Amino acid sequence: MKTKFILMVLLLLFFSSNSSAWMLAIKGGRIFTMSEGIIEDGVILIENNRISEVGRDVEIPEGTTVLDASGKIVTPGLFDAFTQIGLKEISEEESTVDVSEKSEPLTPQVRSIDAFNSQSELIPVARIEGVTTILSAPTTDNVIAGQSAVLELAGENVNEMILKAPAALHINFGEKPTSTWRERKKIDTRMGVVAKIRQKFIEAEDYAAEWTKFESEMQEYIDNMNRKKGKKDLEEPEPPERDLGLEIMVQALNGEIPVIASANRKDDILTAINISEEFGLKLILLYGTDAYKVAHILEKKNIPVLVGPITTQPSKMEKLGAIYENAAILDRAGVRIAIITSGSHDVRDLRFQAGIAAQYGLPISAALKAITICPAQILGVDNDIGSIEPGKLANIAIFDGDPLQPLTKVTDVIIEGRMVPMESMQTRLYEEYR
Repeated sequence: MKTKFILMVLLLLFFSSNSSAWMLAIKGGRIFTMSEGIIEDGVILIENNRISEVGRDVEIPEGTTVLDASGKIVTPGLFDAFTQIGLKEISEEESTVDVSEKSEPLTPQVRSIDAFNSQSELIPVARIEGVTTILSAPTTDNVIAGQSAVLELAGENVNEMILKAPAALHINFGEKPTSTWRERKKIDTRMGVVAKIRQKFIEAEDYAAEWTKFESEMQEYIDNMNRKKGKKDLEEPEPPERDLGLEIMVQALNGEIPVIASANRKDDILTAINISEEFGLKLILLYGTDAYKVAHILEKKNIPVLVGPITTQPSKMEKLGAIYENAAILDRAGVRIAIITSGSHDVRDLRFQAGIAAQYGLPISAALKAITICPAQILGVDNDIGSIEPGKLANIAIFDGDPLQPLTKVTDVIIEGRMVPMESMQTRLYEEYR
């Protein structure tokens, strides 16, 4: 009898916990939806991890937790589309740096998720500044650097944080891979960099052809076995040896994932475009210091740019053309852009980078889109994030003023419908010692 009673209680607890939905309403704010304009004094209704309703006259069910955003600005969570958060903690401590596989110049097989530190202290630092999503990617040291992933900045481990993996394959042009591998006697010139990229894609084409041939032979073998009712005198074909690097490159050749190519100088950008057209790649340009010089080409070929940092200086030969108006010129030309910080410690400055771009001619609406909906569209996750509309994940940032202004504070951050703690190691130290 006692056992039966305990079982009944457990069943009741199970069904009650699974039938009750987590409900949160954000009420009274000025909502920048990024898809349907601005809603004044609006309501966002969140059920579990997704947005269920958005509007002015949304009825809030009884029992819903209400967050008052009156007088505040509400936007989608910010998205930094190129970072090394989770791959680098302390620059001078090698054991915490996993941004580049240094064993060889071509490493398409490596994945950022295999080194990602979900307990990084830099995650809450970025999060309390409104950043809810990142592209975690290897740096530009290698000719072919590896695979990136779109991650949300909440979760106990990387598997809970993955929104899309692999998100892209990364290849690099210009000074960084050349200088990195010149010192190691592997590559001397830009010509060498491009030759290695072309050769590797040719190998990937051959690899794909080998597997296509094997699959055809295997199907023929199966058909013959069925016709001969399992006779053992037929020789089963041997599959090709698997190559993880070539497998991901085949995905890029098939258009299943984009290729993010870093290039700064005008001729390097044009070379990246030539490579993408030779092999039919879905190209995304990274950095693009001189991108404004070829804006008409990028627009015509529908190539988006992950532009930034906006404060890039003419500190290297390939960056002599750096101007703060780069993002504005690209936007006016019709090029889709996302603004990036390209780091780990400075991801918290994402909205300020967008603010500088706005100061130098980028419309404010475009600047906000460049750190919300545009990176989501460019990286193919806009069905889930990037705007405030029903059905999307409830990743939201709330500000006490203009999000692009330095003195504005982030008051609340929500990831997948849950409010995250507005604290970091620095805020805890401040409270302890002030």
